[in-house]
Amino acid sequence: MEEQRPGEGELSVAKRLYERVLRDYPRAFDVVLGDALYTNAPFINMILDSGKHVITVLKDERTNIYQQATLLSLIASHR
Repeated sequence: MEEQRPGEGELSVAKRLYERVLRDYPRAFDVVLGDALYTNAPFINMILDSGKHVITVLKDERTNIYQQATLLSLIASHR
């Protein structure tokens, strides 16, 4: 649990929580699950850079992440 400070968005709180949990329990988990709010490159890269995996909801077809996931899905389906 992480307290949301006045004027602070949920994503800032999630980043702080992730950093604390990773520091205190680095081997307790391998995957981070998030909804579409957390589907942005800085947050996902922070997780991937720490050696963890990400499962997230993709809703906005205009984002680069959505387009990259679609391309990777197409490539994987043709193998």
